[in-house]
Amino acid sequence: IQKQLTKMNLPFMDIISSKMGTIATFLSSAISKFISFAFGTLLSLGGNIFNILISIILSIYFIMSYEYFNKFMNKVFYVIFRNSNTGKSIRKYLSIINETFTSYIRGQLIEAFIVAVLSTIALYIVDIDYPIVIGIICGITNLVPYVGPLVGTVLAGLIGLLSGDFLTCVWAVVAMQVVQQIDANIICPRVVGNIVGLPGAFVIIAILIGGSYAGLIGMLLAVPVAASLKTIIGEWFDNHFSGFEAHYQSVVSDYDLRQSQKKEDHMQMKQEKRNNNKILKKFHKKD
Repeated sequence: IQKQLTKMNLPFMDIISSKMGTIATFLSSAISKFISFAFGTLLSLGGNIFNILISIILSIYFIMSYEYFNKFMNKVFYVIFRNSNTGKSIRKYLSIINETFTSYIRGQLIEAFIVAVLSTIALYIVDIDYPIVIGIICGITNLVPYVGPLVGTVLAGLIGLLSGDFLTCVWAVVAMQVVQQIDANIICPRVVGNIVGLPGAFVIIAILIGGSYAGLIGMLLAVPVAASLKTIIGEWFDNHFSGFEAHYQSVVSDYDLRQSQKKEDHMQMKQEKRNNNKILKKFHKKD
């Protein structure tokens, strides 16, 4: 580089020559750091892809061998707990957790499908290239709270920017934000909340609490854990306070009856007062 600059015979060549060593050191360090970062990123990406493939293979294997593992776990469970009440309670609570997590996964998949369809329609309206592909990616990444919607929005914005029109990029980001607001405030609370048996407000609160304490994993597990706790606590309450509901209804009925009686007495007193006033008016007229 220094030889080429010398041949160019620039007027400020002396200044550049004095700083050439510093510039060369900086460039060498920057290139070395970039190569190291790129190599580490590729290794990490390859490791993550490998782990995902292994997880998929193991999942398929477990599904195909479901009956074998189910019988094996039942035998182990029986050896440990026999027919004790503790074993029955644990089996019952584990069944509740299993049903809740299964319902939650089903709800998440339904939500992801709806988000994919809405994203495809929104991107098609704003005339973004490859709307179906981007919509499918948005639906898949939407399974991860907070991070997934950001990935979908950034991807749509980049595709819009690559189209050569900055306004298209802006419209793509706006369209994705509209879809994400619909998902966060309408689809997620109602679809996921109804499936797992949680009100919409509880779904949002559970995700916020899970994210504040355990980050991304907490956000993923917050809703099924909250729904499982709600069901288990409800079962425990019904078993230990079976007469509470009847007692509560009795108290409420007595209270309503007393309030109704007070209202009737008050109306009767007002009617008597009106009748007395009418009699007094008639008496004054006669006088």
